[in-house]
Amino acid sequence: MKSRLAICVLVAVLAACGNSGGSTGGGGGGSTDAATGDGTAGTATDGQTGGDGAGSTTDTTTAGDTKAGDGATTPSDTASAGDAATTGDAATTADTGGPVGKPVPIEQLETELLKAMCQGFVKCEGGDIQFSSVDSCLTFLGAQFAKEGDGPFKLIAEVKAGKITYDPIAAGNCLAYFASSCSAMGGGKAPAACKATFVGKTPDGQSCTSDEVCTSGRCEKSTTASSSCPGKCAPVSKAGGACQSDDHCEGNLLCVNEKCAAGGGKVGATCNSQSCEAGLFCDYSAASEAKCAPLGKEGGPCFGSEACEKGLYCKNTDGKGSCTKPSAAGAACTLQGGSGGSGGSGMGGSFGECGSGICLPKSGGTGGEGTCGAKAKVGQPCMGPGQCYGMDTWCPSEGDGKGTCKLLPGKGGACQQPDLMKGLIFTCQMPLSCDPATKVCGDPPGEGKPCFAFCAPGLDCNEGKCTAKAKVGQACGDADCDSGLECMDGKCVKPVCGG
Repeated sequence: MKSRLAICVLVAVLAACGNSGGSTGGGGGGSTDAATGDGTAGTATDGQTGGDGAGSTTDTTTAGDTKAGDGATTPSDTASAGDAATTGDAATTADTGGPVGKPVPIEQLETELLKAMCQGFVKCEGGDIQFSSVDSCLTFLGAQFAKEGDGPFKLIAEVKAGKITYDPIAAGNCLAYFASSCSAMGGGKAPAACKATFVGKTPDGQSCTSDEVCTSGRCEKSTTASSSCPGKCAPVSKAGGACQSDDHCEGNLLCVNEKCAAGGGKVGATCNSQSCEAGLFCDYSAASEAKCAPLGKEGGPCFGSEACEKGLYCKNTDGKGSCTKPSAAGAACTLQGGSGGSGGSGMGGSFGECGSGICLPKSGGTGGEGTCGAKAKVGQPCMGPGQCYGMDTWCPSEGDGKGTCKLLPGKGGACQQPDLMKGLIFTCQMPLSCDPATKVCGDPPGEGKPCFAFCAPGLDCNEGKCTAKAKVGQACGDADCDSGLECMDGKCVKPVCGG
């Protein structure tokens, strides 16, 4: 299994990195990430007994939200637009119908985008990616995007190459929009300001590789050919017109059953890259294409918490999921792996048996006995891995099972080896790695070296070893294919595109 942290969460701020991915009507997950589920009830990564499907989130408030760097805390869904890294004084006006930010020159866009993303990951509780410190988030995201070389940074390069026009005013308003509330970060159809940030120069009917290179903002591709194959620029559709995603429809229309329509899809409508109406979610559990389905009520079947009504999670019992109310603080719970936490870093804002809290070892208990407790901020007492808020924190033991939440060690700091059974996932500030010989945090390992999650730029951590991307004809079972290639029958090949 290839090891890669999914960070295409807020890239939709400025680039179409999944910004049309089948939004839900809001359930236990409270997000649009149903597509990240693996179709099973329960995962070990969420640190909760019932398991809630991979990638499920919630907009229920989490206990700790330390905002390192400015000391401020902001409850979920009430984040101030004034926190926007690009604006500082964002305000809503009737003229634009949304938050207004300061213009962002193209030379500053990369920095301001990273700041906006990291401030969101710090203040917006309940998300798949959470950080306690803006600075550690910036270090990680900067390295990750430099490695991937895709998303909005690729668009920045194309602007500088003269292939796409860039509107600094629209960019400022776009970032201000996403900083205005945590719910704005959830995905869905891109607001007008964001779509106006990058405008292509390719006219309708001409070859294209992405929506952004087209003057119309729509690159229509074949649904049967590889996604790497080029398409043709086409105008956005009116009501009843054909579409492949929500952003291929004009105004507030959404793509429902491949046709532009007002409102989201009803029960039974396909939703692989389209939206469902309020009160429904995109069900990916079926073997065939995903379809809109009602959110599960208490006791109803589920494959992940995004399939349950708000306030419920998907409890896994003998491989079957059922929508269940979480236990209150102090209630009994069952520990995962005997550790009481998801990761040494408190990865994600999973909503499970203890709601947005965590199952902690029960005082005097044995085996898997635990008690529901709250997440802890940096500097607060903690009982074990996973209790501390943020992917950049951990709970170092002080010999008696009690510790204090701290930021993960930086370069040169002493560290422990990752151990999933003990709930230790990240043990150094990302993307640093803990050297197995010296037990010191250092740069990510190079090609051929053992790895847990991260490798040096240009390499991927596959099957516990850092590998270069495979070229044409090379095996791709344990390696990712190079850009523009696909893995077919165990080998990397160039996609076959129609004439």
